[in-house]
This record gives sequence, structure tokens and C-alpha cells, in this order.
Amino acid sequence: MSDNLKIGARAVIETVGAPKEFIEETLKTYIQKLKESGINIVSEIYHEGVNIEDTKFFSTFVEVDVVFKNTADLLNFCFDAMPSSIEIYEPEELVFKASELNGFLNDLQAKIHENDLTVKNYKAQNSLLDQNAMAVFQNFLIFALKQGPKSLSELTRPVGLEPEMLRPFLDKLIEKKKVKLENEKYAVA
Repeated sequence: MSDNLKIGARAVIETVGAPKEFIEETLKTYIQKLKESGINIVSEIYHEGVNIEDTKFFSTFVEVDVVFKNTADLLNFCFDAMPSSIEIYEPEELVFKASELNGFLNDLQAKIHENDLTVKNYKAQNSLLDQNAMAVFQNFLIFALKQGPKSLSELTRPVGLEPEMLRPFLDKLIEKKKVKLENEKYAVA
């Protein structure tokens, strides 16, 4: 593909978070940083943040019109800015050399593998955090029961969980023989 060719594209970049004003300002700051990095954004249309139903989060997006010097810049923009959609409007046809397509596909595969590794690392960290949180919570329940036997409703007050949410934790402690249930009261085994 010729390096003299300009590529015009429209892209949509979205963000989610809270509060509404924060995500709107963050998106504007992000677009400004893209411009400062050399990306030729010729126009931008910001959309007001809207509440995501049944959550405390908001979603907003910006539509940008971008002109790229070459396909490499376009692909780098896609990798770095991660637009939710992109539409090339100029030129109408793009021709790639096999070596350019190979480079793109290898970059794509590298990014996919990098993201896969990141997701696996986060899953492992979350699993470890879940195990630690579970251990702390179980220790808290045992500590509460060392004060004396308690009914399910008596345990819900200091723990802050509804009985139907607390019961599985207690069942697990009974299974591990750390807690026992006698006469509707839980106690340390």
C-alpha cells in the first residue's frame, strides 16, 4: 500500500464508569492525549453520559473523524484506542501487500495472546483474593461463635448478610467440621 495514501475513518470510542461527570471529562482528556500523540482527529462529537440500567454506572461515547497517513497508523489506532466501531470512508478500496497483511495478522495475534495472558493473570489474582476473603470471613464467623452459640438470625446482624446468603458459608464450615449446628444454634466444633 502506498505510504502517500491518506485513510479517512470514523470511529466510536466508549467508556463506562461513575460518576457521570468524571467519565465525560475522562473521555475528553483521553481524546486530547490521542491528538497530542500525533493522531489526526479532525472532528469529534461527544455524547452525554447515560445511566446503565440497574447500576450506578454511566456510559458515554465520542464519535471521531480521523485521518491516517497509512494502514500501519490505522491499525495502531485500533490496537491502542480500541474503538467499539470503525468505518473507513476513504479510500473506497485498500490494497495490501502480503507482507503488510502478514505483519497485521502477527500483530493481531500478539495482541490477542497478550490480552489472553492478562485475563488469565487477573483470574488467578481474583481466585487468590476470593480464597483470602473467604478465609477472613470464615475466621470472622468462628470468632463470632467463640463468644457463644448463635442462631442464624443472631449471626446476620454482625456479619451484615441475609440468612439465605449466610447459610452456605456456615454449611461449608460445618462440612469442614469447624462449626456445628445443634438446636438451631451454631457453635464452634
